[in-house]
Amino acid sequence: HTALDTAGQPFQPDDPAYLAAFDTLMASTSLVILDLKEIDPEKHRQLTGRDNANILAMARHISDLGVPLWIRHVLVPGLTDDEEGLRRTADFIRSLKTVQRVEVLPYHTLGLFKWQKLGISYPLPDAVPPTAEQVPRLKRCSRRCLTKLFASNIIRAKEKEPFGTHTYFPVETGDVSPRGSFCL
Repeated sequence: HTALDTAGQPFQPDDPAYLAAFDTLMASTSLVILDLKEIDPEKHRQLTGRDNANILAMARHISDLGVPLWIRHVLVPGLTDDEEGLRRTADFIRSLKTVQRVEVLPYHTLGLFKWQKLGISYPLPDAVPPTAEQVPRLKRCSRRCLTKLFASNIIRAKEKEPFGTHTYFPVETGDVSPRGSFCL
């Protein structure tokens, strides 16, 4: 099995040569794990410095090719946790045909040391992980907006993952995994 774990940013849907190479890669790919940081193009630009049109196009293309998708969304308090944004994210995910799993992850700063070690300024200097008091609210908000996805024939991962040892753990709906994420 081969998994591609990506934020989707390099995808170039208007470049035929790129698309041909990408399709060749997808023919050998068993699973794509895709981070959807923010659904709104302007908020995505403010968050990452780039538009998200190519990322959303990549998700659609992968789905059209029939390659299984796992979607991850990180909840950053005050940035990516608004109910309207989550609702729009759910609507987009619902439009994809091959989504097998959706993970909602609380923001953390575990990788901050890498930025510091490289001497690169961190793009979210004021972002903080959710507090113990915020996590239940974020879970409730996410569930309200995203759990309807599974009424649309999206399969929940309930058994041992077919891709062997993996960073993500299958959990029942609403349970918390060892990483602190929860699956819907």
